[in-house]
Amino acid sequence: MGYRSTSNMLQTTIPLYLKYELSTSDFVISLIVTILGISAMLSLIYTTLRQSDVRKRLLVSLGIVAIGLPGFLVAKDLVFFVILTSILYFGTGSILVLLVTAVVLVGSPKAQERNIILFTVVLSLSLVLSPIFQAGILTLLSGNLAYSMVSFAPLVGVSILLISSVEVQQHDQSSNDNVHQSKTKSRLIDFEFFKNRKFILGVLTNQIYTMPFIAITTYGGIFARERFAISYSSVEFLFSFFFVTSFLSRLLLLRLRSYRYTAVVSIIIFTITGLALVYLSSSLVYLSVGFVLLGYAHGVSYPVAQNYIAESSSRDRLAAANSASSLIGQIFNLASLPIIGALVQYSGAGPMYLIIILPVFILSFAYLILSNKEELHPFGRFFGGKTFQLIHSSQCIED
Repeated sequence: MGYRSTSNMLQTTIPLYLKYELSTSDFVISLIVTILGISAMLSLIYTTLRQSDVRKRLLVSLGIVAIGLPGFLVAKDLVFFVILTSILYFGTGSILVLLVTAVVLVGSPKAQERNIILFTVVLSLSLVLSPIFQAGILTLLSGNLAYSMVSFAPLVGVSILLISSVEVQQHDQSSNDNVHQSKTKSRLIDFEFFKNRKFILGVLTNQIYTMPFIAITTYGGIFARERFAISYSSVEFLFSFFFVTSFLSRLLLLRLRSYRYTAVVSIIIFTITGLALVYLSSSLVYLSVGFVLLGYAHGVSYPVAQNYIAESSSRDRLAAANSASSLIGQIFNLASLPIIGALVQYSGAGPMYLIIILPVFILSFAYLILSNKEELHPFGRFFGGKTFQLIHSSQCIED
């Protein structure tokens, strides 16, 4: 929880700090966030290409974050700020995929689906607590963004202690002959999962929501402050609506986890409706409803995508499959950020939320076409859906 709360804080607070503390333009903000994305992507590339000890990688990454956070106290210069945040993003870049991998590997294959959903519920809970915690700190410290960012360092320290106490088994019993090799050194992996349809469906499910998520976390706070003149703490409370809904939607997914196709269709509908409401918002009430709808899509998209990806790979390749999926997402982020920044700079944040409905529609159409080969009938999928299939062996499931 400490990691996800901190990474969420960085996503939502760095643009605010750049805009109002360092007087940076909207387009330059998008370029700086792109640089941070490149830093995170470099971390993901390493994780994707090498199979190393999961726990060791987690501890190193969390250590980078814990040491780097106090640097915000002296980050008064734009160049120093970019260097500091780039280091932090390199630390956070591969943590999520390593955590997902650890969650799957610590349990049996039959427990995979439950563990992934429970893990994402815990992630959502940390996302709920993060803006509330930061809003409280901002209220106590009279809106000092730098101190509110440093206040997350103890949470990362707790995460380090917890990870240190957990053992992660990297390989199945069926691959005992290779265990000693993976424990002594990293080795290059193959990419068979790229051929699997479920991997592609998982990637598409993630990317349907990627651009709206970038738009909300990068410019949602700026948009709310400029349109409604609200304080930093009010911005964080607004984000809490988004993340509370994300958390509740993942709890709902525990009960309705058999309806994968229906879940993705609902993501599409809620995303498009939420973006339109943000564009049309004439009051904080309408804006809050838009954030709530987008929060639902955020909550459902990741666990559904991770189940697709988990089914596309054997367990000993799972870290690479998760990292590759995240790497694709990072590339999409890097391509999207300058475009979104230019739209905000030259047309305003409001029209930007309307324009990005188009790529959401294109990606949604691609998902519907590809998933049509997997399901029996469109109406059958919508009203019934196909149940999640569990991995019962360590063999890659090829379609």
